[in-house]
Amino acid sequence: MTVNFFASLAQVLLGITTESYVLNSFFKYESKKGKWRISAILFLSLLAVSGAYFCFDPETFDLVIEVAILLLFASVPYVLFRRQRRLTFLLFGLTFCGLMDFVVFSVSSVFVQLSAVQSTLVYCGLYLLVTAMCGITARRKIIIPENFLDEIPLPVYIVVYVASLATFYSITENNNPEYYSDVGNALMLISVVLVVTCISYAFYKFSALSRRQRETEKNLELQLKHYEDMVIKNRDIRAFRHDYKNNLISLRSLIDGGKTSEALEYIDDLHENLTTAQSRFSTGNYLADAILNDKAVTAGKSGAEIEFSGSIPQNGITNNDLCTVLANTVDNAIRGCSDIERAKIKIVGNETPNGFVLNVSNPVSHKVEIKNNSIKTSKSDKQNHGFGVELIKKTAKRYSGFVQLSCEHNVFEIQVGFILKGVE
Repeated sequence: MTVNFFASLAQVLLGITTESYVLNSFFKYESKKGKWRISAILFLSLLAVSGAYFCFDPETFDLVIEVAILLLFASVPYVLFRRQRRLTFLLFGLTFCGLMDFVVFSVSSVFVQLSAVQSTLVYCGLYLLVTAMCGITARRKIIIPENFLDEIPLPVYIVVYVASLATFYSITENNNPEYYSDVGNALMLISVVLVVTCISYAFYKFSALSRRQRETEKNLELQLKHYEDMVIKNRDIRAFRHDYKNNLISLRSLIDGGKTSEALEYIDDLHENLTTAQSRFSTGNYLADAILNDKAVTAGKSGAEIEFSGSIPQNGITNNDLCTVLANTVDNAIRGCSDIERAKIKIVGNETPNGFVLNVSNPVSHKVEIKNNSIKTSKSDKQNHGFGVELIKKTAKRYSGFVQLSCEHNVFEIQVGFILKGVE
């Protein structure tokens, strides 16, 4: 066995280990059960390197190893992890391999021409560096959005891979200028067009997303201001109830003074405020009471009814975050059952000494398919139940909490958990 054999084996093993670590620790893909999977991959890697070493000459051996690594990067994630979008692991594997090649080819061009062993050592060092960087990022708890790889458009993967191929041909042009220059120039032109297209698309999507986020945040601010005003009004009315004697004295004074019209206006104002102050809900949180009272009116217009049980903490969650979660979950429930007569939206608040879990469920006319904790069916389902879910998830993560979606027996449910801040 030569140094080249062991170096190539190390490259293969480190490569698939790094890729697996990135997918599991950085992008949070769930591992499949069964330790035999890892053993099988290690055995196949050893078999591939050994077969290439004994069956091919040294020059062909290097090419075969590169092909083997490419195939392993594209296939290993399917063996180890639960996949989401069908092509995600294939695209990631090809792109990951292309990026590694890009870096190594760049280093090779700087240091003139590396030997096969030297090039392999650079690969191994690069894999170790990527693993270390991902480990540091994971320890700092930097949040990567769920389904991040699934949501990357196909052209982005193509751009990265084509760019890596263009780099390869431009670097190896010295070996065969007539052949490699044409291929390299063509690939470079294609990659430039794709890059410009992707940048334009990304800018458009970012602008649309930023605009929608600003509109959502503005709407939430207006809602919060509305509910806070309702809370203040309710508190004023509660104070009025304790001070009704003074109000009666004021009315008597107006009547005794012959100011009948003023007295009638005073009575109308009192009646309107008392009617507004009537609360159907008693959650233990004044803002939550106001939100649910307002949403109950909206639900009633579509023939739905809101039922609440449990309690909602007064402390540990900011008003803005409570409004974000409660208003969005209830709005989604109202939209989700708008086509069902006499639908009942059930809201349950469960408090613990330092935590809180909110459950909101509503009937649906058909099953809503959920994959990887996201709505995956029709556009109407995403509009009804998916609006604001990412904002809810973002809010829950600020409290080291969670969001869980489910749909069973034609009942859609969202569960949101919090670790209350400043509560012991």
